[in-house]
Amino acid sequence: MNRLNNLLMRVVTLIASAVVLVGLYGILQRNAESHAPLPNFVEPHPSDSAPGKPNAPVSLNFVDLPNFVYSDETRTVSVQVINKTSEKQQIALCFAPGLAAPIKRTVALESKQDAIEYFEFCIPDTRKTFVSATAAVGMETVAENSFEIRDGELEELSNLKSNGRSFQSKSGRNVVLSVQYPNQSELREWAPLKKVLGTTASSHVIIFAPTLQNSSSEESLAQLLRDCMPKQSIADINYTGNPIEALLKTDEIGPQSEPTTICLMWGFEEALQHFPVSDFERALDLAVQRIHARSPSTAIALVTPPPIPDTEIIASPYIQAIKKVASNRDVRIVDLNARTLELPEWKRWYSPNDDAVSTLNPNSQGRKQLATWIAEALR
Repeated sequence: MNRLNNLLMRVVTLIASAVVLVGLYGILQRNAESHAPLPNFVEPHPSDSAPGKPNAPVSLNFVDLPNFVYSDETRTVSVQVINKTSEKQQIALCFAPGLAAPIKRTVALESKQDAIEYFEFCIPDTRKTFVSATAAVGMETVAENSFEIRDGELEELSNLKSNGRSFQSKSGRNVVLSVQYPNQSELREWAPLKKVLGTTASSHVIIFAPTLQNSSSEESLAQLLRDCMPKQSIADINYTGNPIEALLKTDEIGPQSEPTTICLMWGFEEALQHFPVSDFERALDLAVQRIHARSPSTAIALVTPPPIPDTEIIASPYIQAIKKVASNRDVRIVDLNARTLELPEWKRWYSPNDDAVSTLNPNSQGRKQLATWIAEALR
């Protein structure tokens, strides 16, 4: 019996020792990985922030990089790896999302071959973050690319430039703006006060609309609003229909010395140009956030664009995005789209001579009706 007990004790001791050894091995392996040599991220020189150097054997490109992200959301970034040589390459790829742990993997590419690698990471809630991708062959770093994530509310947009589809820093590096998602409990807490401010008649109204929708003619929407609201001061800000350009113009709207309502009439040209709906929604969301941060007493109204014949399906996602932002940010919405569609004869607005030729803007009758609806909502 004693011999059996001793045997059992030896077996238990051996199992325990094996568990300890396995654990130690795992710790040592993780420690070795964490201390493995990684390409050091250095603030790239403007020429280094381009997708790749002409003489480099490998190039790295960020594919479909978003312009806007929400902090704390999980996003997937696509990195294109290109073997520019005539030989097979074993490439060590390192993706470093700011202060988070780097992600490493090996990519084998044949001559002149490319591959898309996907990296998932959580958007940090910080003022500024550098995200880099580095490629090495052997122990030599042969390519790198990077972009920045900056706080969309606090960032001075004058520090950025735009090519119409994305943001870049002055050094030429891509910049992604982070949007803080609204704190719903805080919105509910301030909702009664915002409702009072939002329903108080403003002595000053700013129409922020695409140039195509708010032309400078005598019957522009802004001029028609002046006729409907003679006691209010009506000003307008025009943009070319690109929400990235429009966002850059929001900083022109500073704190107001009198009760002011800003009507953001976005979505008209964006739908016609098929601008990415997700970027449109987040640009609009960030515009509301920035205006409120700089001028808390300013009331904001989001205005849906009126329908255009044969484009209702195309415009629908943009209409829904506008409504979503209005709901999330607890701001007023003036739904010109829904009110227009209630009229059986609305398509006649786009036939100046009551013939079959339609236009992008409503005729005089239609524009007057739209101005009347906006004035009713703002009184």
